[in-house]
Order: sequence, then structure tokens, then C-alpha cells
Amino acid sequence: MIRICWRYLGKLTTIRFAQCPGHFEHIGMSDQQFGFIKTDKKFIKLHYNDIILIKGMGNYVEIMTEGGKKYTYYKSLKELIESLPNEFMRVHNSFIVNVTHISSLEDNHLILPNTKVSVGKSYRTCLAEALSKRML
Repeated sequence: MIRICWRYLGKLTTIRFAQCPGHFEHIGMSDQQFGFIKTDKKFIKLHYNDIILIKGMGNYVEIMTEGGKKYTYYKSLKELIESLPNEFMRVHNSFIVNVTHISSLEDNHLILPNTKVSVGKSYRTCLAEALSKRML
């Protein structure tokens, strides 16, 4: 594991490079508000607060945003959840949701803008804990 530090937008950032070339992980950048995805041979900037739902489709994911746009991105849900902020939570084998966009929880379904998502059995207790932390 190799560590490199440099200044990024005025902040000292550490990057750890894994043994495999081309793989790296940002450390100390939890205040990021957006990310880039590569789709249709171009990079698209997505603000995390605009993302409502991420649906897994094998090695691809479909990202649904507030504006009703959908983007297909080549990455697995397992890889993607590790790089997302804490507002994102995996609630099913095929779904990651932005907790800030949850309108309600009915039985085992999350109600999000323009969609309804089932909550998997293995994710229910974790979701209940996360929602209880945000109770008034």
C-alpha cells in the first residue's frame, strides 16, 4: 500500500494506492457534494443530494435523479456503496437509496419520489436503526 499526500482545493488529501495499479481510494474527503460518472463516452457531474435511487443490474447500476433523469454506469453496487457519503444506504440486494429522499416507510416498502422500493429482510434492522437516529 502506497500513500501519497497532496493539496486538493486547498485541503491536504491522502490517497492510498492499492497493489493493483489504477485503483485508489480518497481519504479525508467526506465533505464531497458531488461525483462524476462516465456514461456514453462523457463524464457527467452528479450532486449527491440530487440522487434518489441507485438500482443494481449486475455489473451496471442505474442512477435515478430528482429531475427524472436516469444514468447507466458501469460499476457494481458493492463497489459504489463504498464511495458514497453516509446519506446513502443499501436497503435491498438491488437498491441503494438516498435516506434524505425517503418520504415514508410502509410495511416493507420505502416511498421515494416517483417510486416505491422493497426493503430486503437482511437490511431491515440496519434501516430501522438509521431512521431511529433521525427521529424527532
